[in-house]
Amino acid sequence: MSSLFATEAITWCQQEIPDIILLDFLLPDGDGLELVVGFRHKFSNSQSSIIMLKGEGDEMIAVSAMKSCVQDYLIKGQLTAQILQRGIHQIVERMYLSRQIEQSREQQQIIAAAALRIRQSLQVEEIHSTCNSH
Repeated sequence: MSSLFATEAITWCQQEIPDIILLDFLLPDGDGLELVVGFRHKFSNSQSSIIMLKGEGDEMIAVSAMKSCVQDYLIKGQLTAQILQRGIHQIVERMYLSRQIEQSREQQQIIAAAALRIRQSLQVEEIHSTCNSH
């Protein structure tokens, strides 16, 4: 995908819902942090991961980016295909693990609900057998 203005990017993300967004800090109509905050506010349940690119390192911006749920912060001057590939691979791995954890939670909830029904069923049978024995 080509570069977009911040407003176009939000509209595109509404339609496409990407897995990973590669975002430059400097945008023609705003900065990347504003876009991230707007994106996270508008799509609070989105699973999209964001990698932010910046021309130079800036610790304050890096901290703000991470607090805004940016998964990685890369400096353009140090960027190589290998660094970008590693960053994307790490994000994909985290996304996979998060999905596995969510599936495990769902399975645990199903098992807990089934166990509760079994216990309740056994209690009803115990009460019934106790009443019949008297």
